[in-house]
Amino acid sequence: MTSGFAEERQGSFTGEPSGSVGLPDGERLNAKLKVGPGGRVLIPANMRERLGVVEGDALMASLEGGELRLITLAESVRRAQAIVRSRVPAGVSLVDELLADRRREVQAERGNG
Repeated sequence: MTSGFAEERQGSFTGEPSGSVGLPDGERLNAKLKVGPGGRVLIPANMRERLGVVEGDALMASLEGGELRLITLAESVRRAQAIVRSRVPAGVSLVDELLADRRREVQAERGNG
């Protein structure tokens, strides 16, 4: 592990996640893994370092087309934010929309709407 690694990891979990981590587009790391007791799989150190994953971190897993995919929680959040951003028109605040909806609901509950 390199010096300053912990500080880089902590920074990735504050505010809005930065771009995806790992390898440049088109590059791949491959490894042959063995399933151990209890279904445990060891992720090679070079892959953990590229992802910024340390012991105790949580990962998201999905099974797609016969492939098991693992992504960090920070990457999962970044992808979810990108999906939401792509579907919300420019200049629209989802927080303002939610507050306006809630105010209308409160008014209706009070019989003033």
